Amino acid sequence: MNLLKLFSESYPNRVFISVLLGAISGILYSGLIPFVLMSIESPTPGLQLAEVPHARYGLLEVANYKLAALFFLACTFILIMRSLSEILLQRVATDVARKLRVSFYDKISRTPLYAIEKMGSSKLVASVNLDVPRIVNGARALPLLLINLVTLVGMLGFLVYLNGEVFKMVMIAIAFGILAYQVPMYFGNKLLTRSREYRDAIQEGVNGLLSGAKELKLDAQKRAYFHQDALLSNEKNILKNEKAAQSVLISTINFGDLICFFVIGALCFIFVNYHSISNSELVAVIMALLYVTGPIAVLLNALPQMMMATISYKKFNTLLNELPEEEIDYQISEVPSWQTLRFDNVEFAYPSDQDEAGFAVGPIDLTLKRGEIVFIVGSNGSGKSTLSKLLTLHYQAVGGHIYFDDAALNNANIESYRQGISAIYSNYYLFAKILKDL
Repeated sequence: MNLLKLFSESYPNRVFISVLLGAISGILYSGLIPFVLMSIESPTPGLQLAEVPHARYGLLEVANYKLAALFFLACTFILIMRSLSEILLQRVATDVARKLRVSFYDKISRTPLYAIEKMGSSKLVASVNLDVPRIVNGARALPLLLINLVTLVGMLGFLVYLNGEVFKMVMIAIAFGILAYQVPMYFGNKLLTRSREYRDAIQEGVNGLLSGAKELKLDAQKRAYFHQDALLSNEKNILKNEKAAQSVLISTINFGDLICFFVIGALCFIFVNYHSISNSELVAVIMALLYVTGPIAVLLNALPQMMMATISYKKFNTLLNELPEEEIDYQISEVPSWQTLRFDNVEFAYPSDQDEAGFAVGPIDLTLKRGEIVFIVGSNGSGKSTLSKLLTLHYQAVGGHIYFDDAALNNANIESYRQGISAIYSNYYLFAKILKDL
């Protein structure tokens, strides 16, 4: 479970306490049916109330008051422990979501500009806006999963105590149900994964729709093609995959909800013809099976949410792992005043894409003096933008040397020299708030 591992590594103590409280709550929850059965005796084939001690509390008369006190005490403990378990893990989920977003911010800040340009802002924005909330929503289901899993195990143990043959039949039914459940869920998972990929394409299309609004306004044919190719076709694919996935998931969940009733039907109409079982045992078994329908339904209903969270978590990690990190010193130190910027056989090459070599410029020999006005001219694709980003230190040279007067630029001082450079690019970003000098 990647999500549980993520939580336990981030906040081990709180997760341990939450898991412990959830486990205790599940054990107590599974013990409620035995409490109810203990309050009922069946000395004859029909159920009837046995003679039990009574006690009066005000206007209420309570039968078997000692057992009743234990029952309500158990309910109170379940309420407290279950609530604490869920609250703790919900808070951990919120903290983890913040931690994921902060790690995302830090990673982007430390990623070379060329890698961000290659990745594209659409994928990055989609990941932080779509994947992180899904991860958190999936993680919030963990306490319920744990509590209901422990409850289910406890009730299966109770079935062993009641009748071993019934337990065997139930386990066979569960094994069959899991197999019949997982096969369609696998295909549903594939469809959801495919839908997630199309959402990245939609994000890219929306970005183009907004950033290229001026160009699209002036060309109706281009606008129609863009709408169809970048937006509507991807929307159609998302619709197709998500409808198919939801149909599979809903049908599978409904099948899972009815597994227990299939077992009850087989027990009442088939099992009793081949095995000796008393009415009291049969009633107890049916009550136990009815009781576990709730936990099983919770487990099955939470699985799609967990699947989506797992897909998003893998997507988020894959995205971050694809982004390299600048291996430079981010500590800012004072650098000496300089008058000339000199390139000595400077080269830069974009990372290769599969079998194709990346675009490269250089070697470049160049000297610029402070205060000079210099125009960089050339045809499209000649490397003007790449050279400009080398001059502003947005790109790091892969060959040659850059000097500020006689001081060589290196990984230890590049961040410090960047602080003395200002640049305005054609695709500049206008911040909502003015960034004041500190």
